[in-house]
Amino acid sequence: MGVVLSQRSAQRIRLGALALVLSGIVLVPVPFLQNVQGEGAEFATGANTLTWRFSMVLTFIYFALFVFDSFALYARLARTRAERWAFAGFVVTVAFLVLYIPILGYAAYVVPAVGALIEGGHADAVEVMRQTLREPFAAISFFSAILSYVGIVLTGVAVWRSETLWRWGGLLYVISGVVGIPAFLDVSSAQNVAPLAWAVTALVVGVSLWRSVG
Repeated sequence: MGVVLSQRSAQRIRLGALALVLSGIVLVPVPFLQNVQGEGAEFATGANTLTWRFSMVLTFIYFALFVFDSFALYARLARTRAERWAFAGFVVTVAFLVLYIPILGYAAYVVPAVGALIEGGHADAVEVMRQTLREPFAAISFFSAILSYVGIVLTGVAVWRSETLWRWGGLLYVISGVVGIPAFLDVSSAQNVAPLAWAVTALVVGVSLWRSVG
């Protein structure tokens, strides 16, 4: 919309664009590293591996990059006609993502630890996993994850309406948000597609964001 950015603002937005592209790259190998079958004790012992732990490290790196690039993307979209959509997408995405992230500690630390205890002869350790999922406030993290994808959809609409970034990047953003919901709900086909969809989305929108600041 012809808004001139300061050199400092442009540099920060470019860093956010780079973080966006990196977030897509980091997420791609995660489902392949997390290829653990079964439930309960079988799942816990399967997660007690270096590959599972490494996949969780990549997941945390992805979220760190994603939060940063969300700030940068909003900073750019705030200077366009789609500011309201961008603000809604930014707030919904980041706020609910913060509420979701704590439960990742369950997958990153509790499940592998339970697996190690089971392999050490403490079969009753699986009850720790069951009890964790029975915690009443665990539902907050569950629904927050779903709502964070709604935020991604809203951001996609903002990209589409901005008339500043590539419109088809906004469409890809919407698709990533929609596909992310069944992937989170353990639909296997969606779990395979979602990281690749985000990688493409992150590349397209990241390049578009970089180019938009000159």
